[in-house]
Amino acid sequence: VNYFESNPKTSPTVVTTGLIFNYFSNVVTAHYLADKSDESLKSEFGFRSAIQLRGLKDGMRNYPPAKAVNAIHHIREFDAKSKGIGSYLNEFDLMREMIFKLFTVYDHLFLLHRQLPVCGSLIGKSAPPVRFVLVRHTGS
Repeated sequence: VNYFESNPKTSPTVVTTGLIFNYFSNVVTAHYLADKSDESLKSEFGFRSAIQLRGLKDGMRNYPPAKAVNAIHHIREFDAKSKGIGSYLNEFDLMREMIFKLFTVYDHLFLLHRQLPVCGSLIGKSAPPVRFVLVRHTGS
């Protein structure tokens, strides 16, 4: 975040936030694909290199579906706050808060039996609403 703060013209937070959001929405989409083979993922997301595929698979391993959806929640919360809704902090303090939440998302309670019809539109196919159960990571 310090880099972004010292170079606001080369790395605007709006662009950075869009990239982070796109990454996590791809992770959520990949989790709900029927075929998760390397070839299927490459064709679904239009990846041309193994590095892109590896980044997505790392995201799928580190962010299970509930955690990825929760990360998207934090990104959307940052976006609203950076536009002045519910916060008076500057965009870089808000970005620090968002990054902290993304890396410690297991320390927050997940959604309790909340339907998420947005998953179908993220995938581009009709998908049943997803339900999450209240979970707390114990650090084991």
